Amino acid sequence: MGFIDVVMDTLSLATNAIASLVFSEAIREIGKNIGKAVSDFVGFTVSFISEKVRQGMQAIFHWS
Repeated sequence: MGFIDVVMDTLSLATNAIASLVFSEAIREIGKNIGKAVSDFVGFTVSFISEKVRQGMQAIFHWS
């Protein structure tokens, strides 16, 4: 194995390590964004259903 091969292998390993770190961080951020979107959606859905039930009860029982 020559000097050029050693240098190329070292550069390849370093590049792969950096790419793995960047990819890992990107996946982590995507996971956070998905979690927030799901949480927001569930909160909106619960609020929406609650409001519709309240409106229905007011209509049935003539509450103000």
